[in-house]
Amino acid sequence: MFIEINLRKKLLLSSTLIYLIFLTSIHFIEFYLLITLKGYSEDSANLIPFSTIANYISSLSSYNLSIWFYNLFGIIVAFLPFGVLVALIIKNSYAFVFNFTLIFSTLLELLQYLLMLGVFDIDDIILSLLGSTIGFFIFNIFTKLSF
Repeated sequence: MFIEINLRKKLLLSSTLIYLIFLTSIHFIEFYLLITLKGYSEDSANLIPFSTIANYISSLSSYNLSIWFYNLFGIIVAFLPFGVLVALIIKNSYAFVFNFTLIFSTLLELLQYLLMLGVFDIDDIILSLLGSTIGFFIFNIFTKLSF
């Protein structure tokens, strides 16, 4: 029994590490493409909450549908597993998942900005929080339903 639990925990930690590497890499690739395609300068920052989100919603006809969808829902979908994994591995508490996501997402945004690999966007942090929150609640609903 101990070996099975230990193996399960190792697999979960390994898959989490792979997921975090994937999440970090797509985050940087997204902004590299955004800078290349949209011409943002490397030192751009959006510190006004919901301005990028509002721009995408109000200017739907100005964007390719896949770019619009990716920028509004891609981050949410990418962070769904984050809420589940943090709850599974560290602590199944909404406040903890929220704060952990806030710190992780803010660090990603700061790294992009400081390394001049992208744009610091407060809306990406908001969308990350939304994604991990949805993931956390889905996880808790399924956990309660399975018992």
